[in-house]
Amino acid sequence: GSFIRTGPWTLVDGGDSAHYKPSADLINIPEPERFQSEDDRLATVFHELTHWTGHHSRLKRFNETNNVTHRSSTA
Repeated sequence: GSFIRTGPWTLVDGGDSAHYKPSADLINIPEPERFQSEDDRLATVFHELTHWTGHHSRLKRFNETNNVTHRSSTA
């Protein structure tokens, strides 16, 4: 729920895949009905949040060579 919507991250609903895009610093998650359950959706959101923590303004796990979009295969 609401924790997902009130965090300091940008979460965008829609599209064909779940992914974190470092260049835009946002997390994209498909619409809820694309998941088998709310638990599956939340697991995907939390997975993408682990990628979000790597942004240069947080844990700095990305650099020029690995600043790529991270896609999840769970959705």
